[in-house]
Amino acid sequence: MCQNDYENIHRILDSFREINQRLYQITREETNKLDITFMQTLVLRQLYLHPNSTLGDIADNMHTSNSTMSGVVERLVKANYVIREHAQSDRRSLTLRLTEEGERKQKEAYMQLMDRFSTQLNAYTPEELNQLISAHHHLLKQLQP
Repeated sequence: MCQNDYENIHRILDSFREINQRLYQITREETNKLDITFMQTLVLRQLYLHPNSTLGDIADNMHTSNSTMSGVVERLVKANYVIREHAQSDRRSLTLRLTEEGERKQKEAYMQLMDRFSTQLNAYTPEELNQLISAHHHLLKQLQP
């Protein structure tokens, strides 16, 4: 590898780090307005898309541990956004679903984030967005073990 290769690697890593930090700031700003954490909005979205999921299902979908997810779900249950129920197929298993209030909060948070990001992404043409998405998918494939 030559010096130019190393410089490109640093530029790419710095770019992703800066984007990651800014996305975190934006999502935190927007979800704080709704008195909910970004992780909680992700769980609400998962339950909206996949009702009656188990805690393990959600943890797997979000690439996190069951113990981390347990704390997030517990706060959502206490806030009356999520209900735990025994699965009909196996009474020992618990499933999760949104309450009406949870559905409302999920839609509100989702729209708030989509409005914020769509405003910023409107600076790009559809072709530019497709190129960006394609480049990211290609990079993800290259980074797989």
